[in-house]
Amino acid sequence: MLAGKIMGMVDAFGHYPLWQLDTEDAAAHDKRVAAEILAALPVGALWVCDLGFFSFRWFEDVTASNRSFGTRMREKTAYRTVQERSRGWYYRDELIEVGKYRSNQCRHPVRMVAGAHLGRDGLSRLLSLPPGEGTRRG
Repeated sequence: MLAGKIMGMVDAFGHYPLWQLDTEDAAAHDKRVAAEILAALPVGALWVCDLGFFSFRWFEDVTASNRSFGTRMREKTAYRTVQERSRGWYYRDELIEVGKYRSNQCRHPVRMVAGAHLGRDGLSRLLSLPPGEGTRRG
């Protein structure tokens, strides 16, 4: 039986490796290597990650370093809609502020794209905004 965790980062267009991690600790939390991943991520790049990296602090670090992220929305995440960008029968695209409490909120707004497909509602994705787009919380 294999134990451990492996992660990697590959350039989407050039198909060459940028970074990799191999650990024998199967219980290692993803956020433990967040700073190392951010350092390896090129400026202007998009990091698509799973819920293991869902953290307002992580979102802030990625956004502040002129990089972008895309992830699923964690259930029970408190947010407030700032602007509805577009809406259709099966989707909505909104600019939102996440984090209900002042001590635990994102300073930068994020974009939420949510849709209903085949009877499933709430297939939400969070995306960071390009630098300068949106407003910043004080």
